[in-house]
Amino acid sequence: MIKAIIFDIGGVLIDEPAKKREEYCSTKLKVQLNSFIKAYKRLMPDFTIGKISEDEFWANIAKELKIEQPEEGLWQMSLEYAYKEKVKMFEIVYSLRLNGYKVGIISNTELPSL
Repeated sequence: MIKAIIFDIGGVLIDEPAKKREEYCSTKLKVQLNSFIKAYKRLMPDFTIGKISEDEFWANIAKELKIEQPEEGLWQMSLEYAYKEKVKMFEIVYSLRLNGYKVGIISNTELPSL
């Protein structure tokens, strides 16, 4: 018997935010999108697992792109820009809870997104 159901956030409960986040950040940093994506993809694995902090992430991006380090808060602003709920999925989650299922949400998102 199913007693609990677990949902992921990115791509399940919300639209996958990576592409919009990349576009937002490259625009704010005034760099070419493909240059930003290259640096972003190289540094994201360490950022995602907490091996480097948000500050270190942006310092490395700035160094690689030869720009000034962005002001604090760019990550949060990019998330707000990219965040789009999948309304139907949230309706399913609420319905499951109302019907007695335990519902969990998991994510492999980076710490500043929590």
